Amino acid sequence: MTLGTRCANANHVFFIVFAIVCLCRDGITAARSLESGEQMIDWAMLLPDDQGKDVVLSSCTTCHGLDLIVTKQRSKESWLTVVGSMTGEYQADIPDKDVDVIVDYLGRYAGENNPVTAVPMDVNRASADALKRLRFLSGENIQDIVERRSKNEFRSIDELRQFLRLDQSKFDLATTYLQCGK
Repeated sequence: MTLGTRCANANHVFFIVFAIVCLCRDGITAARSLESGEQMIDWAMLLPDDQGKDVVLSSCTTCHGLDLIVTKQRSKESWLTVVGSMTGEYQADIPDKDVDVIVDYLGRYAGENNPVTAVPMDVNRASADALKRLRFLSGENIQDIVERRSKNEFRSIDELRQFLRLDQSKFDLATTYLQCGK
């Protein structure tokens, strides 16, 4: 066996171990959330539906969760470096034709101006653009939140629920994706 073959085999083993660790981590997190009655964060919901989202979902989630992407603020050049590292160092199976699609999408929605920097978001501090990523909030809800908090901050998510008259399913989502203060 040549040195090149041993290195390739070692990289392959590393990649398999890395994938198992990621799957176990996500599985343990999911089990803990379900056990405690928490609602799981749907990270995909926080990424806008636009050209390239499907490629990001199918390519990036084979090795890690979207939580590693959604709250990042990187330049397009930085995303190119990251994706290059994934395909080179970690041997992620991403076709060359998809690299630019992924980098373009991440540059737009997890770029330097990404409004989503933390989940749950602070309802009193999150920008209107960040709140727009929460599809359970209407445009009118977002406008009302921004207007109300400029006069008087929300003290609890229950107060937000009463203010917006959220039904139970939207309130459950609000408790997952929003908080009052950190």
